[in-house]
Amino acid sequence: MPSDQKQSENIFCARRFTIKNLNLRGNSKSSNDNGIAIGGTFHSLIENIQLAGLDTGIILRHALSTIVTRCNAVGCSSVSYYVGSGNGFWLNGSATNSGSNQTKIISCRQFSGDRQYAGVIIRESSECRVEDFTLDGGGKRHTAFAIYFDTRGATTVKDGYVKGVHGEAAVDSALVKFRGGNAAQFEVTDLYVQYPCTLVELEVIKNGAQVTCSNFSYFPGESNFANKGTNGVTAENFNRD
Repeated sequence: MPSDQKQSENIFCARRFTIKNLNLRGNSKSSNDNGIAIGGTFHSLIENIQLAGLDTGIILRHALSTIVTRCNAVGCSSVSYYVGSGNGFWLNGSATNSGSNQTKIISCRQFSGDRQYAGVIIRESSECRVEDFTLDGGGKRHTAFAIYFDTRGATTVKDGYVKGVHGEAAVDSALVKFRGGNAAQFEVTDLYVQYPCTLVELEVIKNGAQVTCSNFSYFPGESNFANKGTNGVTAENFNRD
């Protein structure tokens, strides 16, 4: 990770990581081990990484246009895939100058750890996408969220996109959550889930936000949506049990 924002800005266009075909295993659920943590990079590629027994599998900060693909996280105690900014983690990093914009989590999987917080967290980063994410583990492992986008009020972050979630483990809070404001526009499409849950939750911070949900192929009839704020959820093309 960079030591300050000046260093991050000086190096990120010139430093690109290609990390492939590794098995990374933590010592225990309480070890606080992280698999991969990188920052200050542009167009990096992380592919086919096996992450097991870690606190957080992959951490990206100020990692623009990074692709994380075909990775498998098993039993991570906190988060499997984290995408965020340098805000609060190095000198002069902020939500507006150090986000991991345009980063994608593609065709990745999580076998949920007991009481894991989330599969994917994306914070203070715009134009990010999660595509074809699989939530495995079966039954109630008390994972809070499969995917959680949080703009944290950053004025430069107004969107988030999810396409394709296959859910075979129950969640306690919501399968997909968006938290944002400043007229943010979020999208969720192509969702399949086996256990009843809150499918999508929208929490509005200020000045409105909207989430559009479409083409949900299957979900149990007891499932619902949650809306915390002044705007709402637009939905179409659903098939429910």
